[in-house]
Amino acid sequence: MRSQVHLFWALFFVAGVLVNDVHAEQQQQLPDLGAASAHVLSPHQEKQIGEIVLLNLRRGPLTKDPIIKYFVESHLQGIAQYSDLRDFNLKLVTVESKQLNAFAIPGGVIGINLGLILSAQDVHEYSSVIAHELAHLSQRHHARSMQQQSNLVVQNLVGFIASAVLIAAGGTEPGFATIMGTEALVQGQALAFSRSHEIEADRVGFNTLVKAGYDPFGATRMFERMHQKYRYQRALPEYFSTHPLTVNRIADMRSEAEKLTIETKEYQPSKDYQNLRSKIKVLAAEAPADAIAVAEDETDPYGLAYAYSRDNQHELAVEQMSRAYSESENSIFLAASYAEILMDAEKAQEALDLLDKWLFDYPDHTLLSLLKCDALKRLNRVEESVKILSKQAQLNKTDHDIWFKLAEHAGMIDNLTVAYRARAEYHALRGEFDDSLRQLQHAKRLAGDNFRLNATLDQRILDLREYAAALE
Repeated sequence: MRSQVHLFWALFFVAGVLVNDVHAEQQQQLPDLGAASAHVLSPHQEKQIGEIVLLNLRRGPLTKDPIIKYFVESHLQGIAQYSDLRDFNLKLVTVESKQLNAFAIPGGVIGINLGLILSAQDVHEYSSVIAHELAHLSQRHHARSMQQQSNLVVQNLVGFIASAVLIAAGGTEPGFATIMGTEALVQGQALAFSRSHEIEADRVGFNTLVKAGYDPFGATRMFERMHQKYRYQRALPEYFSTHPLTVNRIADMRSEAEKLTIETKEYQPSKDYQNLRSKIKVLAAEAPADAIAVAEDETDPYGLAYAYSRDNQHELAVEQMSRAYSESENSIFLAASYAEILMDAEKAQEALDLLDKWLFDYPDHTLLSLLKCDALKRLNRVEESVKILSKQAQLNKTDHDIWFKLAEHAGMIDNLTVAYRARAEYHALRGEFDDSLRQLQHAKRLAGDNFRLNATLDQRILDLREYAAALE
């Protein structure tokens, strides 16, 4: 459609924003936050860029696991409040990839690969990377980089643009993989963030890390280990292609951390984070037997529970998760995990009882509510789950996974009007506006002479058309 052609040109513009002048790496001084950058790329334009990129990222291989999403989102919001951001309306995408990477995009978009969690040994290392990415956003490094666009080598953008066309034309996972890989290549060649921007993000991110209560040596530990691991390899992880790592940067991070640690202070690990890593490791294993071997190596009841569940040894899985839960009964993360393992063991009623207990104290909690809907579905109480999902969809309007689940559950009980409307929102959040409008037209055919419903649907159709046109 016509909007897809214009979406291509919008992504062409995004490509220009993301790539810097090849000579920028030679600048050692910190750039000033002057008015010039604001004239190059306004906050409104940054927001539009973020929306355009999100529409396409949502078509890619993002994790649908609600427990993983819950932890990553909660952690991001927790650390962001200590950052220099003025707008805390962040949009998170968690990419289902083992590759070490994290990225920040204008408009408050933060992307995190599961591979980052696998690489960061503890929550302090992980938090140092998140704080660094938040610093790129708060300091508006993308906008400031626009001042250096005049020396761009245009052919460096060809691969990125070609990938953008694939996605804009409706490509899904293959197109997404291409654009992410090409973005890393292009940014690696042109130093997506100049050395001066990296130094500034180190400083600002370090301050955020400390204010949030994390170990100031977290970044040093992680990057020293990564430097040793990859120092003799030509093929670097995507993260280091876009965030050049030098010995001097590591030394500076260590020096800053040492200034704050005159008195010895112990920083406690996060049990939830360690459990999260275990789950990702187990799910990433090639076969159930491999998953069990991974979990047994770490003598971890939480990881063993998921490994046994993968191997259909459900009683052992419940036993191990019960043990993990008993060691930390105040964790929503563990309660949700326990409920998930119970459902896999065909113990949906036990899972429902556990979730209801927690929902009494945390009403409408998104993660607990979504898992409750899974339990209700297993108990053939789908009408109840549709009511809960309808509320959650309104509370989390930009979560396309919730809209998809609502459409699925509504379709199971032949509530087609709700199903069509939910599918429309799902497609709209992925930039598939033609599909979205078709779903709304299907809903209108079912509306009959219901004046109020017809008016609501007509307004939504109008809003979607205006939104699609605004992106052209």
